[in-house]
Amino acid sequence: MLCNNFTNGIDNQHGDQPIRVFYNLIESYFIGIKEALTNLRPNDNVLSKVRLEYLTENIRVIGPSTNGLKITLHDSFLSFLWTNIYSIIVTTPSGGKEVTLDENKQARELRKYGISLKQQYSAWDKETMPNPELHPKDPKRLIGVSNAVFLSAVQFILLHEFAHVFLGHPFVPLKERTSENLRKMEVDADNFAIMWAMDSSSPDNKFTDNIAWIAALNSLSYTPNKFSDTKIHPAPEDRIILCLERLNLKEDDYLWSYALWSIMEWQTNFELFHIPKYKVGDNFKKHFYDMIKELKEYKKKLV
Repeated sequence: MLCNNFTNGIDNQHGDQPIRVFYNLIESYFIGIKEALTNLRPNDNVLSKVRLEYLTENIRVIGPSTNGLKITLHDSFLSFLWTNIYSIIVTTPSGGKEVTLDENKQARELRKYGISLKQQYSAWDKETMPNPELHPKDPKRLIGVSNAVFLSAVQFILLHEFAHVFLGHPFVPLKERTSENLRKMEVDADNFAIMWAMDSSSPDNKFTDNIAWIAALNSLSYTPNKFSDTKIHPAPEDRIILCLERLNLKEDDYLWSYALWSIMEWQTNFELFHIPKYKVGDNFKKHFYDMIKELKEYKKKLV
């Protein structure tokens, strides 16, 4: 089924993914971003005509995209994004966070489910797996925090796609759409989204938003079986580094740890490269860049 508007009929024969509780909110974010950008260019006929296309077919994850006239989101991608966020929030080691072994195990099982969506669609087992609909039965607020991060991540993703339209990327002539230019377009769209998101973020939401932006870039970057760059996308770790460095974080800011863990969790599923062990006295930033060094060395061996 194809839905061009979140509030118009949802065909339940296509499943009942719990991610759909966010339909109306995501549509409101789309409208808000569109209006803000259109106000910057009131005479821009392209921006004013961009619409949101929402796909609900039960197929494997297809990432967000835009052709300049519409921004397309896929139900399975949003499910993947939420499972990624919940898993990282629950399993990342952090002082003061009381997570039981069962909760940790559940988070890892949910992550496996999310990863599986990259290859083939399957329904989200709401009876046994954490999901956004369980928010009222969430005394530790693990789901509540995940929902907040997810919504901020979706706003960032919409900003990234709108940036492509705002910067004219979909309308670049075919002869100029070289690998180098396409990668640069992605970096430019990331920069646009990061700067806009930073300007819009309130102090009260800063940590939640920062995690969300890393999670968004993380989820946009992964391929089904390796953390790699492509002909049209820059290296995923470089996109995340760009965001982290723009935030001017302190060396012991916990966001370094979340970013490290988000990459590490994916890699350990495929046992692609060794993860350097944390040494007493190291700060989170150093540990993160040690891991990036390991990743770069590993990727050289693939060439």
